[in-house]
Amino acid sequence: QLVVRIAAQRLRGVPRPEGTRLCHEVLGFCAPVAARLGIHAFKQRLESLAFPVLYPSDALRIGEQLEMLREKYGSFLPMAAAQLQQTIRDQRMDARVDGRDKLSFSVFTKMKAKGVSSIEQIPDLFALRVIVPSVADCYQVLGLIHHLGRPVGNRFKDYIAFPKPNGYQSLHTTMARFPGIPEGV
Repeated sequence: QLVVRIAAQRLRGVPRPEGTRLCHEVLGFCAPVAARLGIHAFKQRLESLAFPVLYPSDALRIGEQLEMLREKYGSFLPMAAAQLQQTIRDQRMDARVDGRDKLSFSVFTKMKAKGVSSIEQIPDLFALRVIVPSVADCYQVLGLIHHLGRPVGNRFKDYIAFPKPNGYQSLHTTMARFPGIPEGV
């Protein structure tokens, strides 16, 4: 936290050319190193600080589009997370469920990679994260989730069987028609 606060204060007072250079270093080196080390929250904070400095119009456009989606769908993630947590508890399993919106820089990189101009063309703007105590529980909860909604084809990743280089392990799936999630999300 301290490093992030110092970086944020330093960027506010830095002249444009040096600030731009620092932000290029943050996005090109510091954030990727943080990701490789598994310090995801730090990586995201660095990206959130540097992105609007380097790409102000893109940051503004994506921010506006995200706000329009929030207005369109409301704040559904906390309720959906609580509903899923209760469903898992009903199966006598222990889990922590939370929700998150994809951050602006992540949306920007996905849009660039896919060559799209609207965030509604990005399939994973919202997510529910389920944390369980064991690998067996992870696969069991995945089965429950797939039973509750409709899994989207070709949108499943098994990072338990095939961990990321930094040791990250999880299962990722994309769902349609999931309880507590508005139609079309």
